[in-house]
Amino acid sequence: MAETDPASNRPSTLRTLLLRDIVDGQLRTREGRRIGRVADAALEWTPRGIYVRELILGPEAHLGRVWWRFGELSTRLFKGRHEYSISASEIEEIGPNVMLRDTADHYNTGDGDAWIRRNIFRFIPGGDK
Repeated sequence: MAETDPASNRPSTLRTLLLRDIVDGQLRTREGRRIGRVADAALEWTPRGIYVRELILGPEAHLGRVWWRFGELSTRLFKGRHEYSISASEIEEIGPNVMLRDTADHYNTGDGDAWIRRNIFRFIPGGDK
């Protein structure tokens, strides 16, 4: 009923999101710990619509967003060793942060944000703040 009644205050069962709502979102675990930023999303196209299946994070995905040649170079150098993904079923809530269902120990994210700060942002003026 909520889906068909425009005056209803009840949320519908499905929520339409744009990739901009997810990409660059800070990933936070159940206890509030920051474990990385979403660099990309793996999508699946079905007859019923497009669905997010995985959140992709890590320096390789971020470098590819800066410039496609950086993405190719990082793929050759790192060969996927720093690329991590989290299943979309682990998402609890999407807002300013992407909240995950479990604790930080449950997710293997490789501390990608720290890697980016150490190896990329240090070359940018003010990047150490």
